Amino acid sequence: MTKKEQVKKLVSEMIQESAKSMESKIDHLLSSGCIDIESWDIKQNPMVLPKTIVVAMLERESKQYRHPSKTREQNKDIKNYSYYL
Repeated sequence: MTKKEQVKKLVSEMIQESAKSMESKIDHLLSSGCIDIESWDIKQNPMVLPKTIVVAMLERESKQYRHPSKTREQNKDIKNYSYYL
């Protein structure tokens, strides 16, 4: 297996793990009381609340993968890689 293939496999596995983790937190978040579901305007802005929840989950999940001793270097790489996505 080449290094590219190994990286691809590991990244795919991590994405699957993150997706499972985030999905398991949806009910907890919705029942926590921190979201005012009644003010959500499903007709005017149906995707604003769901997207906000996804962004919050992705931000939290991203912190799980950051290496504390390499924060500056990793942030530089993250910024660079994001330009190519």
